[in-house]
Amino acid sequence: SRRQRQMCIRDRSITVADLEAAVKKDAEAKGLKGKELHIYVNAEERAAYYTADGEGSDDYRIDLTTL
Repeated sequence: SRRQRQMCIRDRSITVADLEAAVKKDAEAKGLKGKELHIYVNAEERAAYYTADGEGSDDYRIDLTTL
């Protein structure tokens, strides 16, 4: 079996796959399906932000404590 890549963010261990899935789901819910997504992790805020086709927004945010 393949090992999953993980990130340790403060007191949490999160798989990259789980973070990618959460971002894709959030982006699709905002009508951004099919866009090129880039993810940026802010460990201090325990959040991940993303851009869709190079465009960002304060709403493009994932709370890492929910993963």
